[in-house]
Amino acid sequence: MKKGTGIKIIVSMIGLDGHTTGGEVISMMLRNAGFEVVYLGVNQTPEMIVNAAIQEDVDAIGRLKQMYEKRRDWEKLIRTMQREVELLPEDDQLIRYAEMADLATQRLRKPDVCIELWQKVLEGDPENPNALSNLAQLYERAREWEPLAEVLEPLAAGDTDVASMKQQPQKLG
Repeated sequence: MKKGTGIKIIVSMIGLDGHTTGGEVISMMLRNAGFEVVYLGVNQTPEMIVNAAIQEDVDAIGRLKQMYEKRRDWEKLIRTMQREVELLPEDDQLIRYAEMADLATQRLRKPDVCIELWQKVLEGDPENPNALSNLAQLYERAREWEPLAEVLEPLAAGDTDVASMKQQPQKLG
């Protein structure tokens, strides 16, 4: 019997499946093979299982993100990353939000999601030039002038390029 693989696995049944024996037998076999098993039982939703996987730090989350990326399912990838980032220490969250916002801006192309993620970056770093620049573009495309003006102000204050400074008021009409 092989012990101590270092791999943690979650076993669960989605929905109202009354057949618990299969999951229990699989859990027992995996434990006997040296895997660490977290058995969640029945009546679980996919979201509950993903949340448990993130909290338990199982190896499947990385593979799940790879699968979403390979399938180009950016929305599910970003949702999974959001759940994951919420469990990180505050010091590590800013970098991850910036990564998610960049991914959403380039791949997902849903302005509301992109804006929300870039705003999270600004909460942690109010003068982040990448967040300010991306938000300016998103607000300009959406023709949201008040938020655009709020973003352009700190962006212009940090800008030393004269040509760029002249363009800022033109964006507001």
